[in-house]
Amino acid sequence: MIAYASCMAHSNPHWGELFTLVVPATLALFGILCSLSAWPGIKAACDIIDHWYSKRSSLLQCDSVFGEAYDEFPLFSDWDSSFTGQRKALAFSKRSPWLFCGFWVFLGLFALWIQLPLPE
Repeated sequence: MIAYASCMAHSNPHWGELFTLVVPATLALFGILCSLSAWPGIKAACDIIDHWYSKRSSLLQCDSVFGEAYDEFPLFSDWDSSFTGQRKALAFSKRSPWLFCGFWVFLGLFALWIQLPLPE
């Protein structure tokens, strides 16, 4: 973001307008690629968390000793213990790469729109 903002605000006449056209758009493309490349790792981590949540739930339901101890002195709140709460907790992690990608698309298009002459 700092590099993008610096490129958009540059006023060096020796580098010319081509710099403010190419570099911010290139940085935006780099941001898009970074956001998209983060998605598989985030999805894999969320899948692993879901898997271990299922294992924990199965253990608490199957083993009467653990199940009773859990019910009497829960380690987690009802919200954390429900599958809906689990899904909501992971929602930010799953959405963030797409939000960042959309933001970088906007910044890239803005960089091009502000530098390219509009047809009259």
